[in-house]
Amino acid sequence: MNMKSESLRSQAARVFVAVETIDRLFPRDLSGNRIDLTLPQLRTLMAMSGNNHRFMGDLARSTGYATSALTGIVDRMIKKGLVVRSRDLEDRRMVRVQLTKSGSRIADECKLQALKCISTALKEIDDSERRKMVYLVEKVAYNLSSGSKAKV
Repeated sequence: MNMKSESLRSQAARVFVAVETIDRLFPRDLSGNRIDLTLPQLRTLMAMSGNNHRFMGDLARSTGYATSALTGIVDRMIKKGLVVRSRDLEDRRMVRVQLTKSGSRIADECKLQALKCISTALKEIDDSERRKMVYLVEKVAYNLSSGSKAKV
């Protein structure tokens, strides 16, 4: 196929398929089989990594889950000893979620395993292509986050 004549819609479809494939093939158990995490729990854990306490609303925005769905995710993470939940002392309506020591350790392990997996996938790509790809992925992420939301 002539790349110059490929339409934007076709390119978007190819990116969509590639992202879906990466998502499907990416390891789900980054914690080394020590704890059974669902994908929403893993995403929530990773969102909290490095920023140990989060308000539920902020966490919902950063994970993409509705606050109502996140409540159930956090409930299950509490049962696993990964997070604790508390009310903000100044505004009782605000709910804060914080990683436990165990949750923080597992989040760090998961992040390390994710970086190893991604590094392995990237090592076969030429350095200049890798640099360009990183730049372009960051640019796409910025475009999506800066309000250039697709009209549905």
